[in-house]
Amino acid sequence: MARLGNRYLALLRPIGILFFSTTIVVAQNPIKNNVCTWINMVKDTIMAIGPALVLIMFTYGGIKYVFSADDPGGRKAGKMTCIHAIIGGILITLAGIVYNLLFTTWAYGFCP
Repeated sequence: MARLGNRYLALLRPIGILFFSTTIVVAQNPIKNNVCTWINMVKDTIMAIGPALVLIMFTYGGIKYVFSADDPGGRKAGKMTCIHAIIGGILITLAGIVYNLLFTTWAYGFCP
């Protein structure tokens, strides 16, 4: 019985080798590669510098708020700077999520 199974496996082995070892060759599109390179550079720059700018602006707004104890206009400006820094951080995070959805998930890896 085992000998019969080995015979079938021996017949299927070349089919398995062809099936699992095929390589799909896709022509490279230079325009797509250049666009993806620029998009990835912009995204990487924003994701690297953005959180630091948010932290700096939030700290600046907090310092402005604290040191404007007697000036209601200065306190309001400091508070608005902190709020705008938080909104900027949320927008940077959403931009990263949208990028991942558009260019890596939905577009089947358009810009990996």
